[in-house]
Amino acid sequence: MIKFNCLLQRPHYHSTDLAANKVSETTESLAQERTLVDLLTAETNLTQEIVEKTIAFIKNAHGLMIRKSGAPYYTHPMAVAKILLDVTKDPSTILAGLLHDIVEDTPVTLTQIDLMYGPEVAYIVDRVTHYHTNGYPWKFSDMENKNMLSQCVNIRVIQVKLADRLHNTQTLYAREWADQQRIAKETLSFYIPWGKKNNICSKWLTEMQYICEEILNRK
Repeated sequence: MIKFNCLLQRPHYHSTDLAANKVSETTESLAQERTLVDLLTAETNLTQEIVEKTIAFIKNAHGLMIRKSGAPYYTHPMAVAKILLDVTKDPSTILAGLLHDIVEDTPVTLTQIDLMYGPEVAYIVDRVTHYHTNGYPWKFSDMENKNMLSQCVNIRVIQVKLADRLHNTQTLYAREWADQQRIAKETLSFYIPWGKKNNICSKWLTEMQYICEEILNRK
């Protein structure tokens, strides 16, 4: 069960708490926030307050981080949450989509996610990133990650991971050419077959395949 009450009782998680004095935001990212709040409150049982506080939390945590495209970093987890609506209305999955990069990329710990959102959300975030802090930064290799993902049977983890991969594929244009090719090959060789094996949204897989093949066929 999501600890909604716990979340609402911890409203003072500001950027200063997370060693980020400023946040990166644009007119476009603020419009994306408003759209996502409306979508999530209309299509799930998440309240406006919870969605707004979670978006503020990830925005403060990611601070001035930006993506290769130049967009504020927190626009990526918002995009992932929106993509997830294609396949689920489950609150824990949607919140994990919003929070999926926060432990890996910011000072926030998995323990904090557990305290604020409960063990279900924390578990999904942990399984998606395989970033086990416990006070120590430790990240598995790409091969170790793939081995663990191959054995994963939790559909919510699989949904978040592939929604993340889809958005990263959609924004490959902003990456260096060598990175585009590497990620496209990885997506075709592992993530699309993995998605098919787990019966994940064919629309996602078709879009990823189209983008990746277009990149690899480009001269």
